[in-house]
Amino acid sequence: MLEGRDVVAYRESPERAIPGDADFAVTLEGGFVFWFATANHRNRFVEEPAAFLPRLGALCALGMSGGDPRHSSKLDAKALATIPVDPDAYHVDQRGKLLLFRGIAARDFFLQNNHNDSLTDAAEANWHTLLKPSPTTEAPTQEKNASCHDRRSRTNNPDLTFNTACFH
Repeated sequence: MLEGRDVVAYRESPERAIPGDADFAVTLEGGFVFWFATANHRNRFVEEPAAFLPRLGALCALGMSGGDPRHSSKLDAKALATIPVDPDAYHVDQRGKLLLFRGIAARDFFLQNNHNDSLTDAAEANWHTLLKPSPTTEAPTQEKNASCHDRRSRTNNPDLTFNTACFH
C-alpha cells in the first residue's frame, strides 16, 4: 500500500517519503508488509504499530471525507478501495497521524479546506461507518466475518483493519 515507503520515516522526514528496505520488513496479520529504512525504525514499529500505521485504512483522506470534487460524495467502500493513493502525497497531522492522498493536488485541497479539522472528522466518521456491518447487505460468511471482527477486537483499533473484504 505504501510501495515500500518507511511508515516510521514519514514522521521524521515530512518533506519526502523515504524508501524502506526488504531486509527490514514486517508482515502484519492479514499479510500487509511494511518495509523500513533501518532496523531502529522496524523495531519502533513492532513496539507500537498503531502509532505509525496510516489512518483510514490507507485510503485517500480526501475521498473518505466526501469532499473530493473529483469523486462522488456517495461513499462506496469497494470503489474507494480501488482509488490508488500516492505514497508520496501524504500529511502527518498535529496528532501525529499519517494521512494518505490520491495525489499532491488532493492533499493540497484537503489541507486548504480542512477548517477546524472538518474534513478529517468527516473522513474518520465515514471510515468508521464503512467498518460497521450494513443490515441491507448480504451477511458475510461466518469465516470472513469472524476474521474481520477478531482482528479489530484484538487490536482495539479499527484503523489497523486494512482488509477491504471486511467492508459490507
